[in-house]
Order: sequence, then structure tokens, then C-alpha cells
Amino acid sequence: MSDGREKAGRFCAECSGQLWGEPVNFPQLAVIQPGTLDDASWLRPIGHIWTGSAQPWVSLPESPLNFPGQPEDLMVLVNAWLTRPRE
Repeated sequence: MSDGREKAGRFCAECSGQLWGEPVNFPQLAVIQPGTLDDASWLRPIGHIWTGSAQPWVSLPESPLNFPGQPEDLMVLVNAWLTRPRE
């Protein structure tokens, strides 16, 4: 990546679309590309990253877990996901 971070990706064999990314220095994390899901209705995001480059027409809910770029500590998001209320 342009800032020196490394990320491996997993891609669809048919269309070459990225399915998820794996930060090399954070191997226990998989970053899902939700646009690749057939049904995303079950997704309940706990936060959003790279909001600073969102299109002007995108409306995101206010959250302390929204970041304009890459969070310095990804564990903030991981811990929020681990402790989220379960349905």
C-alpha cells in the first residue's frame, strides 16, 4: 500500500473481484468487501473506515468508530465487534 502497509487479498476466480483482504501485520483479521456479498441485509457495521474519501451522497450514522482514514489501532474496531450485542 502507498503508506508502506502490506495486505494480501483473496479474489474470485471467475470475476477477479476482491472478496477480502488480510493485513500482513494483523493476520487474525480479515477485511470483508461487503459489496461482493449476494445478501448484505444481515450486516450490522460497528464502524466505518476511510470516511474521508466517501462520496458526497453517502450518509453514514454518527459513531465514535467512524474514521476518516486508517485507524491507528485496529483493535478498537476488533474489540467493539467482539463485545457487540448479539441478536
